[in-house]
Amino acid sequence: MSRRFHALSAITERISELLRPAFGKTFWVRAEISSGSERGHFFCDLVESDARGSVVAKMRCQIWASELARIRASFKAAGIDLALENGTQVGIECELRWDARYGLSLVGRDMDPAFALGELELKRRRILEALERDGLFGRNARHPMPLLPNRIGLVTSRSSAAFQDFTKTL
Repeated sequence: MSRRFHALSAITERISELLRPAFGKTFWVRAEISSGSERGHFFCDLVESDARGSVVAKMRCQIWASELARIRASFKAAGIDLALENGTQVGIECELRWDARYGLSLVGRDMDPAFALGELELKRRRILEALERDGLFGRNARHPMPLLPNRIGLVTSRSSAAFQDFTKTL
């Protein structure tokens, strides 16, 4: 049986040819940070685990310092501290990178603050900002409160645990 050997550089060149249509295109990835390390740039593995916690996919990722600074600024504008720690779930916009010596990896271009914080928390913050902007936030605090209130309002349904707790405690 005759064996045909290929030069490794020929293999890597063929891989590059096959991946070329994907280069320069970005896409969003949902993953967990693993093995993160920040040294100006941020390097990590992005992993996906199944319900049992077993890793089903893993890929190297890097975020260049200039992109990282821009991402941190966008998170700060959304009122979020960007914590790139192992175990952190991220929604990250990526681009494929192929290098004949280092293999296939992802380059992080952006991150979604709404993914990190959760859509509900982001909406809550927007509402609070709108109330503050319109001068409505803390409006009740400007009214004097009597030492002993004459009336108490409870806003809940009669069948709720809150109603039962309140009436029993009262």
